[in-house]
Amino acid sequence: MKNNNHINFTVCSYIKKEFEAVLPLVDAQNIFLSTFKANPLNPYKPGCDLLNEIVPVFPKCDFHFILGGCCISDKMMTEFNKNKDSYFCHQLRSCLSLFIPQSLADRLISQGASIIYPGMLSSWKQYLVELGFDQKMLKQYYRESTKKIVFLETGLYEHTQQNLIEFTEQIGIPYEIIEVDMDYLKSRIWEIVVELNEHER
Repeated sequence: MKNNNHINFTVCSYIKKEFEAVLPLVDAQNIFLSTFKANPLNPYKPGCDLLNEIVPVFPKCDFHFILGGCCISDKMMTEFNKNKDSYFCHQLRSCLSLFIPQSLADRLISQGASIIYPGMLSSWKQYLVELGFDQKMLKQYYRESTKKIVFLETGLYEHTQQNLIEFTEQIGIPYEIIEVDMDYLKSRIWEIVVELNEHER
């Protein structure tokens, strides 16, 4: 199936590198990428504000598809989904489902795992500052709810092993690494492209 539309994907900054790596591999032309700052504690500003930021940058796009998990607020979803047919906002249960099946994520979490991916790990110190955690609070938070850290390695970031060791030593929790196949993300993106093309018919 050929993609005849110009599509802009807007995703959070934590998964920007993975999308940058995969989009050129998707068998479709005219696909673009923009980002918003990841902030799961304070879901992104109203959708109308985000529209005002991204639409002028990609004025010729037929579709604007905003994709995220806890960074997307209910208000943002409502505003987008009542807007023009060219704007779509999709809230995932979690962004983990872009890298591994949600069923696998659910099973790991039920076993006491806390799952992280490279974009989160690269910013973990700043993230904790935003949470207002000190080292003692950090250890207590994870030890109350987490048996192990599962790290989804996409192979796109430098110093991930060093950062992972530093992080897990800080919280005193063991870790496991799962190598992620970027073909899974590629297939998820292609599903969206097909859906948008079908929507236009």
